[in-house]
Parts: sequence; C-alpha cells; structure tokens
Amino acid sequence: MKRINWETATAFLSSNRQFFRAKHSLSFIILIFFIAPSYFYAQLDTTDFYPLKQGNYWEYGYKAPLEPYQQRFITVLGDTLLSNGQIYSIVKRVDAENANYNTYFYYQREINNRVYEYANDTSVIGNESLLFDFSVPLRTIWKEDNSEFGYIGYEKLKYDNNLIIPGTFETRVFNSTVYLSDNNGIIDTLWGKADGTMQYYLTKGIGITVFDLGFFDPVRLELKGAIINGKQYGIITDVKNNDRIKTQKMNFALKAYPNPFNPTATISYSLPRESKVKLTIYNSIGQIVKVLVDETKPAGDYKTLFNAYDIPSGVYFYQLLAGNYAKTNKLIYIK
Repeated sequence: MKRINWETATAFLSSNRQFFRAKHSLSFIILIFFIAPSYFYAQLDTTDFYPLKQGNYWEYGYKAPLEPYQQRFITVLGDTLLSNGQIYSIVKRVDAENANYNTYFYYQREINNRVYEYANDTSVIGNESLLFDFSVPLRTIWKEDNSEFGYIGYEKLKYDNNLIIPGTFETRVFNSTVYLSDNNGIIDTLWGKADGTMQYYLTKGIGITVFDLGFFDPVRLELKGAIINGKQYGIITDVKNNDRIKTQKMNFALKAYPNPFNPTATISYSLPRESKVKLTIYNSIGQIVKVLVDETKPAGDYKTLFNAYDIPSGVYFYQLLAGNYAKTNKLIYIK
C-alpha cells in the first residue's frame, strides 16, 4: 500500500477546499457516527460489572398502566471498615413513588469478580452474602448465604445496544431462582421470571441496568441516567436525592503522614461545613484501637496526632465519619 506523507495530504486538502466545504456537514455526521460509540465506551472501565467508586450514581424509572411513576436512586457514598475486618462501600438506595421516599443503606464490596454484601447476622458465615459472581459459567447457581433459601443463579448472557450509552455492551442476567425439591434434595431449577423473584441485569462498565421484579405484578426499573467515574450518561432528573452532587461539593480530605510511621503519625482532614466528626483507628480484624476525635467541629482543616507507642506494629486503618461522609485508609506501623 502506497503511503501519503503529510505534505501531500495538505496539498490535496488545499486544492479541494470547496469540495470539502460543500461536504463538511455530511462528513462530520459520518465521522461522529463511527467514533461516538468508541468515544463513550472509552470513558468506562469495561472490565468492571459493578463500579463501586465513591460518587457513582444511578437513576432508574418505571411506569405501569394506571400506576404512578416509580423511581430508584442509588449512590456510592464512601467506604467503611466493618466488624468482620473488611472494607465495604456504603451504598444508599432511595425508592420513590410520587412524593413518598424510602431510604435503605447497604455495605458492599467487590473482589475477584465477586460482589459481597455485609450481613449483620452471626449465622451468616463471615458476616457477608455473595450477591453476584462474574467468574462462574452460565447457568451456575449458589446460595446467597448459608440459610435454607436464598439461591441466586447466573441465568443468561446477552449483548445490549439499547442503553443510555452508545455502543453494544455485554450484559449478564442474574436471577433469585426458584427450586422444586423432594426428600432427596433439589431436583429441578426453574429459570426465568416467577412471582417473588428478582432478575438483575448487570452491564460491563455501567453496573445494574435493570431491576426486573415479579411475574403477576411485574415492575421493571430501567436505567435512565448515571454518573460513572465522574462522567454523566443519560438524563439525571433528581436533584434532591443526588448524593453524588452533594459529595462533590463537600471536598472532604483525609490523609496520614508519614506512612509507614514509627511511633507517631499525623492524620489530617478537611471539613467544608460543620459536621459531627468521628476519627477512629482500627486493627486489621476490625477492632477499635483508639477513638481520636468524637465531637462536632466547624468547617476547616484539622490535624490529629496518633501515638502508637503502646500497640504492636502492623497494619491499621483510620476512618473518618463526618455527617454522611465516610472514608477509610490504611496506615502501616513499623517499629
């Protein structure tokens, strides 16, 4: 294939200026048609089915005949260290129907292509349930926890191109499955929708795009807009419950230095407004070592000294709670 150098290309464009002026609109449209999907696709981490980065936000909507419009808003508020020694993202969900709002909080983490949810129940092994497993083959089933019921299954694989973002995306459908059993155990698995079951559509780079609930009285909440890794997609209609916007305006900050340290470290944090503040040190299994701050403080920049002279060396975590904001970082003590 013959190559055209830059000088040749420039001369060609200059000699055909009128032609390109006449065709520029069509050329631009064709160019956008080809590059737009790739451009939008490049903004997403398409290796991640469940992006739990702080500030990510999803907005869903559903309208049934003769029923009020229903919405769901999900926001990742921050992260926190819980009693089982694991760090979880704090996920806020608001369900809205007309002017009625119901709010729920969940603690979730993703590791090794699996999504876990914290369960404040000592009968649940490790205090967490397995919600989604992206590493298993199609039609695999597992127990959500160690209870008698609570089965989930990876039901089907599809490729969606009717989403809020241009392009075709891999989507996996998970189902809270229904079982038939006899005295010898499970003998059949019923896939698909049934009354009381939920189907979750999870799309690479986006997260949950559909909540499909029930059979006789179906509700299908579809993704209408999202803010993922700082970029908005689709339409964001709700301002009152958009915690991501609120979090952006907060500009909280938290860091420790030096890190590693011996035996003292300075922990600095910033408050953009007056907040009830709690600054806590945890060990690697989630036990409280010290509470450094537990009081209401006005907006400003603060520093607190952590002296570890009376504790063993190792990995610790320092956590800041300030209003709805939560952040946990790692701190290493080396003697």
